[in-house]
Amino acid sequence: MAEAIIDYYAAINLENIVGTTKLPSLLPDLTIIHLGYLELVIASKKIPEIFNTQYIDKLNNAMLEMYDAKLSLINEIDLSSISKSLLLGAQIQLSKNLISLEERKILQEFVDKGGNVSEESMYTTVSQIINSK
Repeated sequence: MAEAIIDYYAAINLENIVGTTKLPSLLPDLTIIHLGYLELVIASKKIPEIFNTQYIDKLNNAMLEMYDAKLSLINEIDLSSISKSLLLGAQIQLSKNLISLEERKILQEFVDKGGNVSEESMYTTVSQIINSK
């Protein structure tokens, strides 16, 4: 099941989602809101096997691609959507256990707050950590 969820997530074409939401007559089966919920469900660790070593790199690559796609569509995507990718990325890095103690503290605080932080610089810091690993 974990691999199927990761494959589904990796196959999502964000440009198609954003393009169809501009045309109400073309209601997509998957919206940016649905994508956010999927990222939240994965990040919640309700399906713990997704974070197993056999899947973690595949999940990380899919998350980085989705994050980059969101950044490339920054005029169409809001910070709330981007923060969900960062939240997932933070959970992945915490699970991989390849980060310094200081980075772990930052990511854990971000996760504990559900990706909703008051300092916008925190988003940049989390982004730098997840993109450096």
